[in-house]
Amino acid sequence: MFNVEVISTTYKRNYGALKSFLEGISDEDSRMNPQPAGNNINWVVGHIVHYRSIILELLAQDPIWEKEANATLYGFDSQPLPDGAGYSLDDLMSHLDTSQDTLLQTLAAWEDTQLDTPLSDGNATIGQRLDFFAWHEGYHLGQIALLKRVIGQGK
Repeated sequence: MFNVEVISTTYKRNYGALKSFLEGISDEDSRMNPQPAGNNINWVVGHIVHYRSIILELLAQDPIWEKEANATLYGFDSQPLPDGAGYSLDDLMSHLDTSQDTLLQTLAAWEDTQLDTPLSDGNATIGQRLDFFAWHEGYHLGQIALLKRVIGQGK
């Protein structure tokens, strides 16, 4: 049902879009909180990296970082980052670069049929989960585009 090449292309597209969206954004810019509430660019990028760790574990690779240690900062339902908390934008992008390389190298060695492997929770296959996480990244890319406008950096 799922195709390794299509999934890889989607992650390549997401990665390219994120890199493009972040051009000219400083660490300070990334930490500007939208008003009256919401998460900043740093949180959104960290959230993507957090889920990239989960994706790598799904593919039987070492995670980028300790998922539990960073879930408080960047995981689902975490609170907006307090001033100065979290990784720098440069560190987040370095983690993203590492995740991209590992993800694409891993998928390049996979056969399409491996994507049909059921997950241990019985709720999805590896392909379904990878597809969902690719959509999830796209959702957050849209947030970054809007947040750039909020901080005066977008069109």
